[in-house]
Amino acid sequence: MLNIQKKPFSPPQALEYLHQCYRQSGAVVSFSGFVRDHVQNLETSTSVSALEIDAYGQFTYDSIFTIMQKAYEKWPDTHAHIIHRYGYIKAQEAIVFVGVASAHRRNAFLCAQFLMDYLKTDAPFWKKEIRHTIKGREECWIEPTKFDIQARQDWDKQNP
Repeated sequence: MLNIQKKPFSPPQALEYLHQCYRQSGAVVSFSGFVRDHVQNLETSTSVSALEIDAYGQFTYDSIFTIMQKAYEKWPDTHAHIIHRYGYIKAQEAIVFVGVASAHRRNAFLCAQFLMDYLKTDAPFWKKEIRHTIKGREECWIEPTKFDIQARQDWDKQNP
């Protein structure tokens, strides 16, 4: 199951939906990501109020679907549900949900981590942080962190 959408969603409802679809599974693991509502810099009173995320329809969908197929090859007993938003997303709203149902917890955890690591680095989304400072509104493009890139590379080392 894969949804790329503008509209807000409820991570608890997404988790319940996954659980209902795969009731025979022994484990369900999920990750929910939210727009941080925090002060970036105390000296300049910079705070984040939203993210603007761009996606390119079928191209973005196909890219994430390919990532899911790789996960299913590694863990054939898993079933994933990914929801990723695009558009203008306010602070504290959910951006992404990755849920994985599996017969066993280890595969559910590994598959969910794999999916998130690939989403953070390979999914074709372009993210812009909307910040407010004492000087006014600022926009800043967001790139994957060194940690995100290293986590993704670690998966590649496991399957050269």
